[in-house]
Amino acid sequence: MIDINVLYKSPFAKELVEDSTSYARKALKMKVPKGQKLPTTERGEYIHQVLDSFSELQSIVENLDMAEIFLKSYPVSKAWKDKYDQNHYVVYHYEMWILNAIRLYERLLILINSVYWLGIDHREISFKIVDANTSLRGTDTLKVLHKVHAALSQLQGTKNSVFHRYIYTDDEIGEISRYNFLARNSNDELKQKFSLAARIKMRYMYLPKKRKEIASNNMELLKAVDAILRTFDSQYKSHRDALKDE
Repeated sequence: MIDINVLYKSPFAKELVEDSTSYARKALKMKVPKGQKLPTTERGEYIHQVLDSFSELQSIVENLDMAEIFLKSYPVSKAWKDKYDQNHYVVYHYEMWILNAIRLYERLLILINSVYWLGIDHREISFKIVDANTSLRGTDTLKVLHKVHAALSQLQGTKNSVFHRYIYTDDEIGEISRYNFLARNSNDELKQKFSLAARIKMRYMYLPKKRKEIASNNMELLKAVDAILRTFDSQYKSHRDALKDE
């Protein structure tokens, strides 16, 4: 399982939480007329933007954690038994894991954009655009980002294969799917044999591998996130402190 607390161990994250807490307390004390927004400052706007990007990153990490949880459980409700098999459930959550792993990388780029105040439209964020920004040249953030980008290239390829096929598949899950299909369209003894074959292959061969793969990759993804976060501290504080707070 993912340790979400890792996100808050870097000096940057601790500073951001402290700043955000301070501004939240001030906001609670203010009486703002109905329909009006809280007054803000340059410094407050910067902290709020960075916090929003950081919160989005946290949400994606939670989604990655959910993939581990869901692949350790399986719904046995009547709705599932009547219409779907376990291979449908597993493929769906594995696809979601792949997409969330890529989203995590995209949210990292958005967070870099926010911390360094690069001014790139979030809809146009990409590694190439961030990499080409002169504000990042020579920074530890860019050095670590290059390593993370290279490490995630394989996941990007898997995501592209899902998009091109419109569904994730591999030889093993394909075989399990066929057994389940035949079980649903057979009677009595054959139905039981095909169903048993699908369950054995899923439970003892396929699922243990996929669970291990996702748990291992989640751990590496979290390390990548932490490595990026640990490059932010000086940039975050210097940019924050240069902004007006009135």
